Amino acid sequence: ISGKNTSSILPLANQPVRAVAVERLRGFVVPQQQAVDVEGVVNFLAVHTRRDEPVLMFPELGALHFFADRPWVGRFSMPTLSWIKEDWHREFMADLENFKPRYAVVNKKVPDYFYASYFPVADNRQRFGEAMEYIETHYRDIAQTPSYRVLERK
Repeated sequence: ISGKNTSSILPLANQPVRAVAVERLRGFVVPQQQAVDVEGVVNFLAVHTRRDEPVLMFPELGALHFFADRPWVGRFSMPTLSWIKEDWHREFMADLENFKPRYAVVNKKVPDYFYASYFPVADNRQRFGEAMEYIETHYRDIAQTPSYRVLERK
């Protein structure tokens, strides 16, 4: 491919991209919507939470904990990790009730890959549903980004 135009095979080709304006991601270039999502969550949490305040990121948004420099609830950085064993899921649900995190960040739409990777297993569907029911019962929407809902405990 030497001497050929390879711009069309570059990662992120043919989509708007930009650097993320978040300290922990300085220099990272991502799709524009992803930058807006990350900046929105990080900026919201910077204003509304303490650095040591756990935030629920559901279902598989563990990287946002790092980007925002905020701890997760209990010992599972991503709630999907607790789905491996029933007693781990029970621990995660108990941690939600014990910690009562003030804020939660949740995907607006269930990621497409969940239908192929998690939801074929009935226990995973049940655990996802139980956690979502808890979130919908105990939290209310207060902000959003293109991909995420930001919720506050009622």
